[in-house]
Amino acid sequence: MANQPDWLQQRSAAIPLIIDNDGIKVVLITTKPKKNDNWIFPKGQVELNMTAFDSAAKEAFEEAGVIGQINPVQFDEYQHKKWGGNMSVKVYTLEVSQILDQWPEMRDRHRQIVSLENAIDLVQSVQKNTLIKLKQKHFNTI
Repeated sequence: MANQPDWLQQRSAAIPLIIDNDGIKVVLITTKPKKNDNWIFPKGQVELNMTAFDSAAKEAFEEAGVIGQINPVQFDEYQHKKWGGNMSVKVYTLEVSQILDQWPEMRDRHRQIVSLENAIDLVQSVQKNTLIKLKQKHFNTI
């Protein structure tokens, strides 16, 4: 990783949320290639000339087929192993306003919308801790 330029190591993620009377739902996707048991929320490299939060919203569109309002305030940060080292991933929440029937990576990934509780159970990566923090924050504000 020492040979990678700094901009290539910057990562961001969006937690696509649907908030309604039934509570909080999360849009999850599978990793590439499609793996039915490996659920995550969208993440990727921060695009050149984009903020981390705008890039996270772009990942949510491309990977999960959702559009919405991204919160520019960073919600969390976690370490992701890639290319033999750890990369820091900045996490933002995105309140979904539109779920698309077609999107760029629809053939590469499965998508599902689940309750926050189910999302915590399904996600097996380091992202699980971020979802637990989201649950704790939500229930502390009620």
